[in-house]
Amino acid sequence: QTPSDPARIADDLIEAGLLTKYHTEPLLAGRPQRFTLSGKYRMIDRLGAGGMASVFLCEHKVMRRRVAVKMLPPSLASNPSALDRFH
Repeated sequence: QTPSDPARIADDLIEAGLLTKYHTEPLLAGRPQRFTLSGKYRMIDRLGAGGMASVFLCEHKVMRRRVAVKMLPPSLASNPSALDRFH
């Protein structure tokens, strides 16, 4: 029997290793997101955030290699000074 409670379904998917808490939180809040970068990397979890960027644990879809990806928010991407500090 399939549970009808969305939170219970999310817990079951996490327990089965199909999703992470990072994936289920926006879904349960009604804000689905894209979880891929450049079509090559699957976003697995948010590792942290600093003053100007966030770092995500990602996995290459073909090679299955895990990497950390640091992302600058779009609001800062067009700011040359912010871009220099990011690099």
